[in-house]
Amino acid sequence: METIHQKLIDYNLEDKFPNHKIYKWGTFGNPDANDFDIIFVGDINNDIAEKLWKFWKTIGIGFKLDITILPDNKLFDHIERFNDHQGTYYFDEKIIRYKLWKLNNNEKHGRIITKYHNYYKVEQLFARKDYKYEKVGWPQPILLKDYV
Repeated sequence: METIHQKLIDYNLEDKFPNHKIYKWGTFGNPDANDFDIIFVGDINNDIAEKLWKFWKTIGIGFKLDITILPDNKLFDHIERFNDHQGTYYFDEKIIRYKLWKLNNNEKHGRIITKYHNYYKVEQLFARKDYKYEKVGWPQPILLKDYV
């Protein structure tokens, strides 16, 4: 059976998304992880979203691949502060990310959603520190090329 690592290597993401930095972020590899979080840092538009949809349909379904697009690294700058904080963490700046699919319970999770043609803009007002994040916090991102 082919692993997520091999599928990612075979897909040649760096070649298909040369203008993006690509990271593994999340707790994949831990027993309580239920998906593989992959972050693309760079621009988003309908064409890029369509390429990401194709990527997800090619390997993401079987591996529960969770794709996020960040316009910049600002969210990563909050990792240590989030991890040191108790309770709900409120961002002191505008944090934007993009998802391919609609998220649920947005008010509860501090998100304002705007739909575009084939992706969603997510303005993140706060992050809840519950469930697994109470125990392990947010991990540091790892460049995908250094992970696979």
